[in-house]
Amino acid sequence: MKTDESLMTISLNTAKKLEELRELAERMLRVMDYYAWIAEKPGEIAHALDILKEKEKVDKYLAEAGEILEKYRNIELTGFKVLKRNKFGALISCHVPPEQGGCIYSVGKIVYPDEGCGPLSVFATIRAAAFYSYRIEGTTVWSCKFKPSPINRVWTKQLPTCLYDCLPCETALADWVMITEEVSPDLIARIMENQFKIDAR
Repeated sequence: MKTDESLMTISLNTAKKLEELRELAERMLRVMDYYAWIAEKPGEIAHALDILKEKEKVDKYLAEAGEILEKYRNIELTGFKVLKRNKFGALISCHVPPEQGGCIYSVGKIVYPDEGCGPLSVFATIRAAAFYSYRIEGTTVWSCKFKPSPINRVWTKQLPTCLYDCLPCETALADWVMITEEVSPDLIARIMENQFKIDAR
């Protein structure tokens, strides 16, 4: 079982990495917009020199885009997943049941979104996961490994698209998730107790 301090450190590191990835994603969009602008230029001779002048910039931007995609492809982060058990004892999403595209989780098993569904969601910090779990009876918090997704929205077979900005604070979207161990309920209780003390000031 990880210590309180180690879980807090993981939370800070994950939040920092996610912020770096969001900045990379924004750069990627700028690269794609610039390349689209170049590609749309007319092909007449009158514009040939202009396109040649821009070739060096295009090559540079494409190289940068490749580096960004490589970072997304290789990175793996630690986060926290809020789950509940169904009547059979299986760990499932606390909101979306398996028949609607929700996933069933097992320790050490990599889980991917169901066919026809968008990225999975996790929390970047233990504090955000604790707050969310506190509001939903019967849930538990699990440490997890996940691969960040460049997609900024979620959806399921029956639920409409939900943009990233509409999701709970410190949510991270993932291409896959693997839960590793349950976070101590005592730690969750201490986090909430500390927050209540802060709110009461």
